[in-house]
Amino acid sequence: MEPHLGPLNHRYLRINKDTHPVLAEHVIRGEPIMPAAGFIEMAIEFGATALLHVDLKAILSLSSEIPPAVEVVLNSSYWKVQSVTSHDWHSGKQQKRLHADGYLTFEPSQPLKDIDIATIRQRCKNHVGSSFYSSLSYFSAYGPRLRRVTNVYYSEKEALVSIKGMDNALKQSGRYRLHPAILDACLHMTAHRPFNGNYDQNAYYLPAHVDAVLLHRNLAEEQLPHHLYAHVVLKEWWPEQICYDIALVDDYGQRICSLQSLIVAKHHIDPLPAVQRPLHLIYQPAFFAPQQPTPASLSCNDPLRIKLDTINCYADSHSLALALRSAALQQGAALQRAVTTFARDASQCVVRVAIATKGDE
Repeated sequence: MEPHLGPLNHRYLRINKDTHPVLAEHVIRGEPIMPAAGFIEMAIEFGATALLHVDLKAILSLSSEIPPAVEVVLNSSYWKVQSVTSHDWHSGKQQKRLHADGYLTFEPSQPLKDIDIATIRQRCKNHVGSSFYSSLSYFSAYGPRLRRVTNVYYSEKEALVSIKGMDNALKQSGRYRLHPAILDACLHMTAHRPFNGNYDQNAYYLPAHVDAVLLHRNLAEEQLPHHLYAHVVLKEWWPEQICYDIALVDDYGQRICSLQSLIVAKHHIDPLPAVQRPLHLIYQPAFFAPQQPTPASLSCNDPLRIKLDTINCYADSHSLALALRSAALQQGAALQRAVTTFARDASQCVVRVAIATKGDE
């Protein structure tokens, strides 16, 4: 008989919206999915004091009517979470999907300094209160037990988040070490547009990686307080990802858990079309003296000449030159075909349109 390590870590684990209703309140784009904090809790329930190099690889949907089997595997210091997607009863083979993995340790975490809540509060001049979750509704619909952020104070690169801690509703949901509903609330600020600075209506962020999850208390024996703070610091920014350091602390600023280098990845509500071949347009007006008519031809290295109506096109492997007179300027369709033809035939090109404004015929 194997030990039952926790609500998210045992031999016969199956998960859907009925088996874990609190976690099913984590709804992203209309789909209940396992929060990132849930995968972290699975590893913590081994008794770990720190998780290292945690990768969140694939979502785990909780909408299935039949809860899929979920395996939480520990091999030395390496752990992984995978679900069984199909089973061949004749051969006994199973198809599995990897959702998260990383490493863990049972050694005590290195002590980190406490958080000065009052000083941080003074630095963070902006505030959002009851409207916080409505600002996230463009991609999420958190249930009442996951809406634990009550107030947020933030500046350009840091935020102080007030979080509702342990209550009766969470106590009744299972004996978690670090309840995913509370840890997940620490991450909600990373999706707040005024804080991450991305106002694109088509973009949202989800956790993808964390370098280290450090536990500073024995959560198996010590219950989480009724109120907590999360200190969120913007560490690095890239076009497709943002990196944060997050500390979960009590009212005295004493650390409970630290997330070091949490990376959230950008996703799109509507997928962006793939750009096959870039086309760069450079507008360069050309002025010619009255005694110098518009050149009938342009020279280039290894030229390729294209004849389209009355427009002469001269191209090498990287550029296209058009010599246009007044009559040609009226033939927009011919110009469009010239550019389109060249863009289709060249992997990269620069289109240079030279318009004679003086001395043209």
